Amino acid sequence: WLKIHPNYKEVNVEADLADEDGIIAFFKRINAYRKSSDVLISGSFEELCATKSVYAFGREYNGKELVAIFNFSTKRKKIPFAVEGEVVLSNYRENSNKIKLRPYEFLLVERTGEK
Repeated sequence: WLKIHPNYKEVNVEADLADEDGIIAFFKRINAYRKSSDVLISGSFEELCATKSVYAFGREYNGKELVAIFNFSTKRKKIPFAVEGEVVLSNYRENSNKIKLRPYEFLLVERTGEK
């Protein structure tokens, strides 16, 4: 049988449910955005970057473009392409500089500049 981790009193579902920045709250925000976004529902798909640590794709619909960028690393990683626009979702409270992703950072950017 698996042993219970010593931090179970601090890291658990009850604590996460009470945390507005927790994983469950983030999942609810991103799911609600996905359901309300024509770009994510019906837009064309383009893979922009696929490395061991960073994955990015773009979706475009009716002239509006969203770019999703993921850092799967424990280290900061440079975004390998320019991305101009407004961050509409992130799993970090403070905005990223859109040049380097923090560990395990996710950004959803509404693109305004050129590709």
